[in-house]
Order: sequence, then C-alpha cells, then structure tokens
Amino acid sequence: MRRGDIYLAALGSPVGHEQSGNRPVIILSSQSWLDSNPPVVTVVPMTRTRRDSSTHIEVEPGQSGLRATSYAKCEDLRAISPQLLGQKFGSADDLVMGKVDVVVRRLLGF
Repeated sequence: MRRGDIYLAALGSPVGHEQSGNRPVIILSSQSWLDSNPPVVTVVPMTRTRRDSSTHIEVEPGQSGLRATSYAKCEDLRAISPQLLGQKFGSADDLVMGKVDVVVRRLLGF
C-alpha cells in the first residue's frame, strides 16, 4: 500500500452526510506510517457527484484507475482499518495529492 493509492473501501452505514457504502478512497497516510503495518490508515473518500466545493478535488480517469471523473471529499477525511480496503484501482497523481494536502491542511488548521 502506498500513499496516493486509490482503493475500494467498505465505509459502512452513513451518519449524517458521511460517505458510506463501498466507494473509492485515496490513501492519505504518510508512507512511513504505511510501512509500519498500521492498525488504521487515513483516507479521503470519493464521490462521482460534482459539487462546487472548495474541499472537493477532481480526480480524472487514467492513472487513477477510476472509470469516471470523481471528486476527493477532503472534508470526509477518516481513519479506517486496512481490512476495509478491497480492490486497488490505481493511484492519484502528484498534482491531485498536492491539492488534497493543501485542502486537508486548511481544514485541520495547519
């Protein structure tokens, strides 16, 4: 597992406006954390629904392995067990990861 990889994840039942069900996520955890066989990984869930939100980052098909343009919902950042990860689709490119990093840092106040 690598930072920036996109996997299908079983996110369970929603509470409020959370993303739920089986959906793609981008692995956000640092590579040093991932290399330590962690009990949880930090992910950003994705949606195919386009909204004019400054917290959504567009991810195109291609290297991502996704079939359609999707959007990383940075406001839904969460930690999940690696056991919830299924099929690997592909990976987000450096430009997408840079944008995700900027938004997540802003959301967390860094």
